[in-house]
Amino acid sequence: MPTYTIANIKSKLQTILRDTSDNKWTSGEKDEILQESINDDPILSYEGTDTSLTASTSTYSYALPSTIDNIRKIIITSGSIDYPVGKSEWVEEGGNIYFENRPQNGGTMKLFGRKQYTIADSVPDKYLNYILYSAAVKAYEMLLNKYSAGLLMSEVTQPELVSSLAYYSRRRNEEESKLDNKVMVSY
Repeated sequence: MPTYTIANIKSKLQTILRDTSDNKWTSGEKDEILQESINDDPILSYEGTDTSLTASTSTYSYALPSTIDNIRKIIITSGSIDYPVGKSEWVEEGGNIYFENRPQNGGTMKLFGRKQYTIADSVPDKYLNYILYSAAVKAYEMLLNKYSAGLLMSEVTQPELVSSLAYYSRRRNEEESKLDNKVMVSY
């Protein structure tokens, strides 16, 4: 499956915005727009597993590894035996995993959950159009705010901005619907 780096996505964004010369948005603004479009969108996540923690029968809390977010299941493996940890026996909070009671078995902790894509990641192509349209919405929201604050010259009108914003919002929603049909999240 092909993937796209932030540089590839930015180049495509410049094309769909018809702003390859950075006339309406600076390069820095486009970076910021892409960062906001990718980093905090729950749709842009994937199934993740982490085995970097070792459970101890004397420890109640563990720092959440950076390789996984939103844990949905924990299994502690001791030797060749897997010990599932019930969902009611632990909580993920503030970047930590807290156990109600110390784990009964020591061993490798297998954490299963979701991992959020960031701008440092290469993103699978199934997300490309969704990211581009989300970024275009943010870009036109930014221009509309500049227009409302009187910071834009007369090269664009408010109806043009609103029309572009509506168009990209509609396209983003269409892509989101397609992703809903492709990406099934099981918890």
